[in-house]
Amino acid sequence: MSSNPLRDFSLVWVGAPIRRRRRLAGFITAALVSLSLGRDVLRARLLVAEGVIGGLGVMTAATLLRTIASHLAADLEAIRRGYGNGLKSYRRLVYAHIPPSKLQTKLHNYFSPEEIAAIR
Repeated sequence: MSSNPLRDFSLVWVGAPIRRRRRLAGFITAALVSLSLGRDVLRARLLVAEGVIGGLGVMTAATLLRTIASHLAADLEAIRRGYGNGLKSYRRLVYAHIPPSKLQTKLHNYFSPEEIAAIR
């Protein structure tokens, strides 16, 4: 495995059979349409998660999604408890000082300030 998780994911993507790639691309497209229609970010993420499970295989997807789900669940609980503004400020601070090579991973695993505002 390389140090870049996005590269690792892309290698899995390239190795996936064409049928699985089409399925995942379809779910990603559905998520983008859902967002463009004004539906919530969580629904779009769930659509992509369903596509990942079907497209990459259960074990690979479960490992990937377990990590992301635990981070998102913690964010949702903080927002539910009324710490949304503080969480937004913290994320802005962290994202401003994080190396560009790690930014995409953080944006993928955690809610962005804009997503936090949309959830609230």
